Amino acid sequence: MNKKGMSLVELFFTLSIITFLIGLGGNTFNSLIEMSKIYSVVKDVRNSFVMSRYEAVKINSPIKIKLKENNLIVYKSINNKWEKINKIYLCKRCNLSMNSSPVFFPNGYVSPTCSVIVGGSHYKYKITVSFYGRIKVKKI
Repeated sequence: MNKKGMSLVELFFTLSIITFLIGLGGNTFNSLIEMSKIYSVVKDVRNSFVMSRYEAVKINSPIKIKLKENNLIVYKSINNKWEKINKIYLCKRCNLSMNSSPVFFPNGYVSPTCSVIVGGSHYKYKITVSFYGRIKVKKI
């Protein structure tokens, strides 16, 4: 018997192995996408805190950050009134919570201390701002 090509059983077996491997890779790929989105938000929040502290020292005026609808709103104190100067849009699918609205003072201090939790279904990060302006990011 001269056998050319593959039988139908061999073809189905090969396709089932390929389908299984693609299924495993798809879950890992979705997990990586979620992790990158969350970490991108963590970097944005941290950079906003660093820049607000720097700006407060530079312009010699307090800077305040508030969280509204998954967006960071940056305010500057002008004549003892808070005026909005910037809005930072963050990922809508990430869960954000902030326990207080930090105010960065020209001397480098922050009051009140603040914690921000950024998370999704598998990954969570905690960003903490201390009284002395130190910003710490920790995976929880």
